[in-house]
Amino acid sequence: MLTIGVCLKRYTQMLFLLALICATTCSLATAQAEMPNQEAPPSRGIRVLRFDEGSEAERIGMQSMDLLARMGDFPVTDESTFFRAKEAYTRSNKPFEIVYWRGRQRMTATVRSSTLGIYFNEYSGLVYELESIIKHVTLLREIPEYQRDIEFKSEFKVPLDRQLDEARSFLDRAEQQGTLSPSQILVARISLIFDDASPEEIKKQSEMVAHFIATEPARYVYYAGEKRFFENKHYRPAIQCFKKYLEVDPDDVSVRLNLGFAAYHLGMWDEAEAAADYVLKDPESISEHGSLVAYQVKAMGALGRKDYETAIRFAEKAFELNQKSFGITLVQMAAAQSGNLEKVREATARFQKVDPKRYDELRFQIDAIEAYALARANQREPAKQLVMKWKSKDRAEGRLNSFWNIFPGGSEVARTWKELAAVD
Repeated sequence: MLTIGVCLKRYTQMLFLLALICATTCSLATAQAEMPNQEAPPSRGIRVLRFDEGSEAERIGMQSMDLLARMGDFPVTDESTFFRAKEAYTRSNKPFEIVYWRGRQRMTATVRSSTLGIYFNEYSGLVYELESIIKHVTLLREIPEYQRDIEFKSEFKVPLDRQLDEARSFLDRAEQQGTLSPSQILVARISLIFDDASPEEIKKQSEMVAHFIATEPARYVYYAGEKRFFENKHYRPAIQCFKKYLEVDPDDVSVRLNLGFAAYHLGMWDEAEAAADYVLKDPESISEHGSLVAYQVKAMGALGRKDYETAIRFAEKAFELNQKSFGITLVQMAAAQSGNLEKVREATARFQKVDPKRYDELRFQIDAIEAYALARANQREPAKQLVMKWKSKDRAEGRLNSFWNIFPGGSEVARTWKELAAVD
């Protein structure tokens, strides 16, 4: 799991890259103004970042940073138009011509398939700016509450609500000026409503997602569900997109697993486990990583239903596959909630053995889960002694909430700690 510090470092690097791209774009525009006989490239399109070996893009000689502008009869200006063109030529299954740009050089080629094999982003200075705003707000929301007034105080000089309002104003201006496509604006508006928003906002988001699903190609619905929503932890719209795509391809294992993963993050335990069960009914068809995710989803779903034995069983399966996963802490949580102190200590010993460095880093959180287990087992005096060992720990409740709240019932660890610390 990445730390907030690492995420902010990567975010800073991303901002530098966006600035470099924008600077390059401006330089090209300046050069174009000085050389009026040169043909100007379009201001929007799909920027090729890389492509698969043996793909159509490689066969025709495309290069990284080429700008895809047309596919047959379809101008390509954003993700939506790209996927519409793909859908049309997938149906026709005939060769077609594409137009792309390399700097100020316009190039054409005939491709045999709509599957170009490219990895891309939307090319537009305004899009880069919009993505930067959304990623910035999303990243700030990931910073734990207890760190916002100290380690990251400067990042919150402008309250998050105001930053969200500024982002929405940015979209309003783009919509009025026509500088972003309707599809880009819709996806961005969906992304600016987070999973913990008010019921009214969530309803509004659901209606927007329904409109998006009804008007966009199925492959784009899936792509946006994964890249725009799921990867940015917007799990509600991601689930709607995944469910729609599974109507087209019900046996897509990766979509099933992502659906289950998103569902457990929202406390939708039945849906989470149903997705994992669907995948696990044919274990030979999934990769080791797929099995790992399915076991984790199954364990979290069972924990949410308070089926502690099932949660422990699947968490241990996950840990056996990958000892760097959170499987062992999931075992600790399930065992602690059931009052199984012996199992908690057994899991702790395994943790210490396989990852002693990480174990030392998490001694406070580990002692907290044992204190919680002791309290659940009506052994309050030894639980109190564990808490007193850390009485000088600053912001203890915030730290515990940040670590254990990813699990169903995890807030009880911090609450119990607070109660024990308050006892004279």
